[in-house]
Amino acid sequence: MGPLAPLLLLALVATVSSYCPPGSLFSSNREKCITAVPVPLSYRNAQLSCGLFDGRLAKIENSDEYDLLFEHLSQKDAAGTQYWLGGTNINTTWVWLDGKKFSFSNWAVDEPANPEDENCLLVERETRLWKAEDCEKTAHYVCEMEPVVSLVDDDCPVTTPETCPPCPTCPPDVTCPPVTECPICPTTQETPTTTPSLPLNYPTCPFFSDRQSYIPDPDWKLDSYGGYEYALYTLKRNFTEAEASCAYYGAHLVSILDEHVEKFALGMAQDTTVWVGGIVTGEESFCWTDGRESNFNLGISMDKRSCIGCSQSYGCFNGNCEDALGFICKRLPPN
Repeated sequence: MGPLAPLLLLALVATVSSYCPPGSLFSSNREKCITAVPVPLSYRNAQLSCGLFDGRLAKIENSDEYDLLFEHLSQKDAAGTQYWLGGTNINTTWVWLDGKKFSFSNWAVDEPANPEDENCLLVERETRLWKAEDCEKTAHYVCEMEPVVSLVDDDCPVTTPETCPPCPTCPPDVTCPPVTECPICPTTQETPTTTPSLPLNYPTCPFFSDRQSYIPDPDWKLDSYGGYEYALYTLKRNFTEAEASCAYYGAHLVSILDEHVEKFALGMAQDTTVWVGGIVTGEESFCWTDGRESNFNLGISMDKRSCIGCSQSYGCFNGNCEDALGFICKRLPPN
């Protein structure tokens, strides 16, 4: 039997199936699951709550997706009248959490007014219109996330539970929705006191972002030679989201300053292609997100606007900053 025979046999008896968790709805336009969560939270805490399930506040790119959202709200008979979506105002430009500008909008009359204290996107359920709102206001919210992927036998139907267990982690002062709603409970994780802002659409040098994005605390690995510790995430994020996830734990995407760091970090990555903290502006300008400087040769092009990705097998390369890759964070150990 040849080396590929076991794989061929597996293909005959099993297929890959994907489905949305109970209580959510599949959006075929971007192959995402969307779910409305009837728990009032601030914009920041709503985004953190979505992040607990590897999701984020929802993005709406066209009218079909918008119609699907309100179909979902009507099916769930959602009680809330206002919902956070994943839009925010950066210097009078409205962008989604991935940094993309709006290609679709449904603003109410005289919106957005863009005052200094109304920088987050709220949708009114009854009118279906958008408005700019204070990010500290509490409202229900809509998350989007990747479908669940599983390997199943062809002869077995894919089933999902019809009900969900009670919500065990809601704080005592928050009323949980009925158990059939499959709620995403608000996080009890402490959050920064400052309101985060998103980076511009494309990373620039010098790089600065005060945005932080919650992600589960990883296992940090100390490099005794350099005194830094490193964490590998196989969860896929675009470049700006990856940097924001590192920032949540006081870290940056790894800066590869010498051959030792390159071997240590990429040795952790193994077969995972990862973002590191390098940015090329396309004008012979290069920087690391942590501001460090080095003449170490990564073998990349300096005239191609890009973000730097690496793998142990292929080395480093000029990547599209919007691509979703794993990533490695680097920080000094906390005291």
